Amino acid sequence: MPSLAGGAVGAMPGADSGGGLGSRVPARPERRKAGEPDDEYMRWDELANAWDDSGRSDNTLLDGKNIKEAEVWYQRNRNRDPKPTALHREYIEASKNRKRKKLIRVAGIIGAGVGTIAAGGLVAKLLIGSDPSGSDDNDDGDTETGELTREGEDEIYKIANKAAADAVATAETDARTAALIAAAALHLVAATPVVAGSDPDRALRTSLAHTRGRALVDELNAGSGKAVSAVALSPKGDKAIATAGKEAMVWNLSTGSTKPVHLRGHQGPIILAEASPDGRWLVTTAEDRTIRLWDLRADDPGTDTRILRDHTGKVNKLDFSTDGRWMISSSAEDGRPRIWDLHAADPSSPTGAISGHEGVITDVAIAGDGRAAYTVSDDATVKIWALDNGRVGKRISLSGHEAPVLAVDVSNDGRWLISGGQDQTARMWDLSSAAPWRNPVVLIGHTGPINDIAITPDSKLAVTASSDNTLKIWELQAKDPAATGVTFKGHEQLINQLRVDASSTWAVTAGKDAKVIAWNLAKRAQVVETIEFAGHTRDAVAVALSADGRSMVSGSIDGNAFVWDYRGGTDASNGNYFPARLHTGTINDVDISRDGKRFISAGSDTKAVLWEFEQSGRPFPRDVLVGHEKPINAAALAPGGRYAATAGQDQNILIWDIVKDNPNETVKKLEGHTGEIMDLVFSSDGSRLFSCSADKSVRAWSAESGWSGTELVAHNDEVVRLAISPDDSLLISADITGALMTWDLNAPLGEPKQRFKPHEREIWMVGFKPDGSVMITGSADRNARVWSMSDDGLNKATLVLRGHTDTINSASFSNDGRWIATGSRDGTVRLWDRSSEHPEEGSRALEMIDSNGVEWVYFGPDSKRLYTGNGDGSVHIWYPEPLEGRDDHQLLRGHEKKVSAMVMPVDGSFLLTGSYDGTARVWPMTPPRMVQLGCYAVGRSPTEAEWQDWLPGQPYKPICG
Repeated sequence: MPSLAGGAVGAMPGADSGGGLGSRVPARPERRKAGEPDDEYMRWDELANAWDDSGRSDNTLLDGKNIKEAEVWYQRNRNRDPKPTALHREYIEASKNRKRKKLIRVAGIIGAGVGTIAAGGLVAKLLIGSDPSGSDDNDDGDTETGELTREGEDEIYKIANKAAADAVATAETDARTAALIAAAALHLVAATPVVAGSDPDRALRTSLAHTRGRALVDELNAGSGKAVSAVALSPKGDKAIATAGKEAMVWNLSTGSTKPVHLRGHQGPIILAEASPDGRWLVTTAEDRTIRLWDLRADDPGTDTRILRDHTGKVNKLDFSTDGRWMISSSAEDGRPRIWDLHAADPSSPTGAISGHEGVITDVAIAGDGRAAYTVSDDATVKIWALDNGRVGKRISLSGHEAPVLAVDVSNDGRWLISGGQDQTARMWDLSSAAPWRNPVVLIGHTGPINDIAITPDSKLAVTASSDNTLKIWELQAKDPAATGVTFKGHEQLINQLRVDASSTWAVTAGKDAKVIAWNLAKRAQVVETIEFAGHTRDAVAVALSADGRSMVSGSIDGNAFVWDYRGGTDASNGNYFPARLHTGTINDVDISRDGKRFISAGSDTKAVLWEFEQSGRPFPRDVLVGHEKPINAAALAPGGRYAATAGQDQNILIWDIVKDNPNETVKKLEGHTGEIMDLVFSSDGSRLFSCSADKSVRAWSAESGWSGTELVAHNDEVVRLAISPDDSLLISADITGALMTWDLNAPLGEPKQRFKPHEREIWMVGFKPDGSVMITGSADRNARVWSMSDDGLNKATLVLRGHTDTINSASFSNDGRWIATGSRDGTVRLWDRSSEHPEEGSRALEMIDSNGVEWVYFGPDSKRLYTGNGDGSVHIWYPEPLEGRDDHQLLRGHEKKVSAMVMPVDGSFLLTGSYDGTARVWPMTPPRMVQLGCYAVGRSPTEAEWQDWLPGQPYKPICG
């Protein structure tokens, strides 16, 4: 059931509506009844289809007078039934642009048919709106809004539209270039009266929908096309590193900067790059036989560097203790691994060196607590070295492999040491035993040498990678781990690197076949679930994961490095949103602060997460709020910014003081409800909180009295929804019988002020128009009712909106007062025009039959866009009055399950959604946010040459910084 934390439908309680008395009410378009196409429609339809059937040949295009006639017909019929189609629009535009054929020169994409290029490229007045009468006369150059009056502005729109069309034509073959073209076009018109749904806006969304991953290194932004040799991520995921040649490059992902800091100093090509677990150091090794430490805490890590010179060969292996203090390094050439204290004032000298193998050392590891080191060699042995404050002590030798040992790892709980060898076996050595050399568990199943091993952080699973191009997953806590092996197949060539993530849920590999693959370890017994990250064209040599679980970076000898949302499912890193991933169950509710600077998500995993935003626009988890014992149903942020409230199935409300450094230390539990809590709403000043429950009661809680509660009893069954009027004068409660109560908040609370029984079944939707003049309710009885307000409270419902064939889940008022939108389980949204004499007598149905029901509808503050969240996880943008020649909606994909919550900040800069897939997603909506997202996805600004090619005659701007 959808929750309505905050109680509002078009904006949050007490929030500025963003519309107001000065808002323009759009003219109602002329309509006629749908019927058979008339002769004129058939004429243009036959011509357009003939053009399409001919392969869009220039020989079938219109010219001269016919183009003018077609344009007039198109404009006059754009809001009639049957409407002109996209094909009709493309045919007319292709005809107009017949003499403007040119090749699209974008990053190696050469040529496109002019019919494709022209698609979507409309004249300037169509971008910002034209005379609703359909007349083509406009002697003074003004539009309906009177906004296009500056000399030369119409030319800017023409240029932007043409660039937008080029972007759409390029999106499927080169999504990043397309996104950059569209971002440039949107930036060009961002300071002008851009109308929602314009060509640049749509083109950028279309392009971003095809974008996967953020480009860090390519031939146009960094690296100069050199092979990427290593990649790394800081534990917090705020800095990404890639190395090419002798230099390392560091990107600040939190700021969204597209320009890396270049770290230079190595005298030979870099071999390895790793971030220490504490986030202090970036460690690089190179063919110059040195190790360099770069301070990741600095804006420029190159300002604080340390050089470790003790090795006499190239260092090709590194490992760290859990706290980042101890590091072990190894060179296959000098055969003497070193131990380093990275917390020392001067870490440039090793605290110890290891010597004892008779062959080349192939891999090393260090215990999580830094008290032991582990080495393996082509002498077929495994050795354990005791460490005392970094000094090397007694050793134990483990024998059993019948060929060189190639890989080693140790579990975080200190029990298991696992080695893998050329003999195609892995061996589990029990470190908790007094004699670990005895009776190792032999893991058999690979058909090639085992080259890499990774044990999950929870010490429950081991992953082995082999030259047979497969992974095997082993359960370390099973009675017989050797019998648990599950094979993962997907690579066609050698696996170059293996990593496991901090959640112990995913393994990630990079292969010689250019593939980067994430493997779901949690579902190994059911199905091999994989996510493949396409983008590299040659050997993928390295991957790295951030400890916060947000990001992965991959690098290849093709000269490219990408940052990926590696847990993003089949739409991983879809460029249209920033994901917020931390929950391990469904997200049941989200709420956002009025200024849009933070939001809260609450889930079935009993956790709530408080999120804030990096400068780049990415959300990051500021606090994980832990205290509930059962799933959380509702979450709300107090308008004053101090408190958050959560409530759910454990019958408790928790109040969190979120201005504190650690809200978990100051949490206050509000007890009293004896049933599951269904909804929460704060007053507009944050001083009072109201809750409703399956125990049939409503409760009022006061911050001034230490959150003491008052029970309000009047309902005869479960109370499921609350709403508060924007002026805080009236509280509305609704239950599953269809009953509605009003409570006077300016008088002592006791009995309800009014009692109504307007619906025959459950009321799932209650909300006020932002100015508080009207309220709406929606019910499982398939009807919505609109109520007017007076000093006496609610008046009897003035409108009954009928037409839905299933439960109404959500409703929203447009801020300009014209529209009511209702969303239903029947898969439709209905738009009701309040400017008509009898809005209840007719509605426009926006159908999404395959959507598994509409869960949420939400008008943006400009009233020009309506957002819907559906049961299938899709998000739609609907335009009640679409621009000339444009479709009336856009589809945004990302969520994999039902959209369970939807909200927007007062300024409408982004849409926030929560889903049963366990994620929240931030969808930028305003031009600055959209351009910022485009820059983040592409990773660079347009070059000056590209800018002039796409936006000829316009002053160059490096829009991505």
